[in-house]
Amino acid sequence: MSLKLIGYGHPNISARHLTTIEFTSSSDVSPRGDCIVACKVRFDVKELQKLLSAPKLKIKIVVGHLSDEVECTPNHAFNDSSEIVLRMSSVATHRTFGIKANKGAGMLKRELVEMLKNSEQIAEITIEEEP
Repeated sequence: MSLKLIGYGHPNISARHLTTIEFTSSSDVSPRGDCIVACKVRFDVKELQKLLSAPKLKIKIVVGHLSDEVECTPNHAFNDSSEIVLRMSSVATHRTFGIKANKGAGMLKRELVEMLKNSEQIAEITIEEEP
């Protein structure tokens, strides 16, 4: 199973956080939100929860001609309707969709992050089950 989400860039996206990535449904991004990679992301929690039974997840972020991928373990406690958080640690709050991620926002391709500083830029986020 896979799920495709659409998000947008924002001038305050810096994606500098070394251990966390966040996709938010909020239309505004504070400069302090250094883990945020895309905003205005619309998603159905129930649809996301269907992916939590997979042993591993792969999240592919496509911005224009560039892409990057993150792998993580699903967090069965995920239940948030406004944020999807991926963590390199094992901290599993209701906002945390994936734990033990192989990278944080600061490790994403910098060209891709630069493109996301444009509020009209679209980010395609595909979440897939890994066998």
